[in-house]
Amino acid sequence: MSKLRLPPAEDAPRTLAAPTADEASLEGERVLLIGGYGVGNLGDEAILAGLIQQHDLWDATVVSLAPEETTALHGVHAVPPLGARFARALARSKVVVVGGGGIFSAYMGPLARGIPWAVLAARGLRKQVEFRALGVYPGTPRPTLRVLARAAEGARYISVRDATSLRTFRDMGVRRAIDVVPDPALALEPASPELGLAALASGAPGLRGPFVAFGVRQVRDPQEQVRLEAAVAGLGTVLVRAGIEPLFIPFSRHRSEDLEDDEAFARRLIASIGAGRILDGLHHPREILALLQQAQCVVAVRFHALVFALRAGVPVVSLPYDAKCSDLLSQLGQEGLALHAVTGRQLAERVLRTMRPVGSVQLVRPGALPKEVRL
Repeated sequence: MSKLRLPPAEDAPRTLAAPTADEASLEGERVLLIGGYGVGNLGDEAILAGLIQQHDLWDATVVSLAPEETTALHGVHAVPPLGARFARALARSKVVVVGGGGIFSAYMGPLARGIPWAVLAARGLRKQVEFRALGVYPGTPRPTLRVLARAAEGARYISVRDATSLRTFRDMGVRRAIDVVPDPALALEPASPELGLAALASGAPGLRGPFVAFGVRQVRDPQEQVRLEAAVAGLGTVLVRAGIEPLFIPFSRHRSEDLEDDEAFARRLIASIGAGRILDGLHHPREILALLQQAQCVVAVRFHALVFALRAGVPVVSLPYDAKCSDLLSQLGQEGLALHAVTGRQLAERVLRTMRPVGSVQLVRPGALPKEVRL
């Protein structure tokens, strides 16, 4: 897969404005990027792609749990988070950048807890440190917040992606300047329609007719989880009866954390519905954006499913599970459906009212695509 270094398309959807590079430039720096990369999370990969594009970080080194996959997907050098390769990359770097996303929350994994300690270690080695478009949310373990506050006080630059994260930093006692910026994924433009169709053909072979895309996840609250599962299954049944196929896009494929395994959740939902598909394969976030432009609608529980739908200019129905989702909807003057009260009928009515008319999107059969499509 080649690097996606295309200039922004003039006619790309502008439902939500793309961010621009801020004044704290990284140009010419030896950057080591740390974040939730290589863990199978499409949103984190979109953040990485957005940061690379915004700040021209093609020469940066990325810390990734799957370095080879990161290199193949983004065209950058990548190293694992531990060991000699990481130590050499840290020693060579001038600036360590913690690269955005909802890293710190009630849903954070064990590796995220180590990031503030890695930042303190970098400062001990006299490296400059930055936090870019970070998400820090209520529910983050207090010990992690205390170490993060220490790391933040010595940072050269800090930006967060929403008001909740700014309030969390202030509640932690961090009083220094902090910018509020858009999520870096909003810097991405969709790939070409041909690449979107190619991703659809390879990832969901046999899909021919209209489809609604689902970016769903499991939630911690047991009652909300039961309601969510019943509502999505009910919606799926209605769509199938109307000749519309549910297509589940796993925004997270964390195999070691059941709550973050969207693919397993999708399989359960498909079993309940009796129909549906799961998008398979490794795809660049820009290809997913182009794929979503073929959908009638997006049903978004995942934060980045909402971001992707907005960036692709596709109708979206959101079921916000966390403050970051509610913050984004509030910025747009929109409301989602509350998880604690949603029903299948309510969700189906909203989706049928919101989605594009059937027949307004024409899919191309895989055989009609060019054999080779260049980025």
